[in-house]
Amino acid sequence: MGVAFPRHSCCHRGRAVPAGDLPARCLSGDRRSVPGHPVAARGGPPGRLGRSPRPSRRGRVPVRDRDRRSHPRRSGQPARGRVPGHQRQRVAGRGKGPVVVHRRPAPPQRAGPEPDRCQRAPDDRAEPEPIASGALATATLAAEIVAGLLLALFVTFFFLYDGARIWRWCVRLFPRAARAHVAAAGQRAWTTLVSYVRGIVLVAAFDAALTAILLLALRVPLVAPLSMLVFVGAFVPMVGAFLSGAVAVLVALVSNGLITALLVVGGMIAIQMLEGHLLQPLLLGRMVRMHPVAVILVVTAGAVIGGIAGAIIAVPLAAVLNVVIRYFADVAERPPVSEGSSVPDGSPTEEAAAADDRSPPR
Repeated sequence: MGVAFPRHSCCHRGRAVPAGDLPARCLSGDRRSVPGHPVAARGGPPGRLGRSPRPSRRGRVPVRDRDRRSHPRRSGQPARGRVPGHQRQRVAGRGKGPVVVHRRPAPPQRAGPEPDRCQRAPDDRAEPEPIASGALATATLAAEIVAGLLLALFVTFFFLYDGARIWRWCVRLFPRAARAHVAAAGQRAWTTLVSYVRGIVLVAAFDAALTAILLLALRVPLVAPLSMLVFVGAFVPMVGAFLSGAVAVLVALVSNGLITALLVVGGMIAIQMLEGHLLQPLLLGRMVRMHPVAVILVVTAGAVIGGIAGAIIAVPLAAVLNVVIRYFADVAERPPVSEGSSVPDGSPTEEAAAADDRSPPR
């Protein structure tokens, strides 16, 4: 008399097999030794036919739960489908009775260096967000730079083309009694600014040329970038020359050694002495001369407020304010002129300009 097995309880797929004919491998979960099984038909290693394995105490199922667990529909499991291997447990009753299958919890997964695909999928989906935000920020910055350059070109063109009319309109905003002094102060400020820009550009070009010759003579690499750095640093008096010279010395030390770095230090000191004692007095003149302490304070304040651009425009702005303040101070010290008296030089503007020429600002 055969024993009927549940569909998912054994490898015989529900066929009636005598209890005495069940091999030990079938009862222990190995299908390779079962006659007619696909694994055995493919030529797998023969199973061990003999005595049945001793059932483990952990795998035993109470008699009252054997029927309920042997039927998938009664236990709430689907009638069709295969149970995963790590959730399958077979209990053999020494070759007697059916093989009972019940579910057991899956073993805990070990945390390894390789994350699960389900956990890695949200990270993969989140990767394009930083890339998109970075591309958007770059595009926004590029658009702002282009718009600023176009606006600067537009304003510069109209200032050069119609600057006199714009200046007269600005002067008319002041009271009639102060228009002459405002115009004179503006003229002095414009002259100071033009002379400063012209002189500082020439000084920067001279420093860059001498630095390039020095680096080429010592065979220091990166001559062109270092020369451009010296040119830009010359627009920031004292501080810019020190920083650009320090970068050149560092490059020479790394690439050519200590002796070349010391020679670069000596050459940069000679260039700065030549600039301070010859070029600046000759090209900039006494009009934009400021005390070194004032220059350092102004450059520091400009760098804190506006960064590199603030450090570059801090000195010319301070020079312009110096000229304007000294002009109005001279006007305030001058005795008032009565209405009936005549002015020998013609206008208060010419007197202020002559007085300013006699005592240039320091």
